[in-house]
Amino acid sequence: MINFDEEIKKYTPMKDVDEVAQVILREGTNDITDLVRQMAAELKTEERSEEAQ
Repeated sequence: MINFDEEIKKYTPMKDVDEVAQVILREGTNDITDLVRQMAAELKTEERSEEAQ
């Protein structure tokens, strides 16, 4: 069963939108489009290296 008092102790307020944007910029977090592009580029590189062998 959920212990409500314990869960309240773990609670931290959600960051404001401005704070989230700053964290993303500071940490260089990629959006999903960047991640998919990076994965596609890595797959192409792997395929080329396998063909060369």
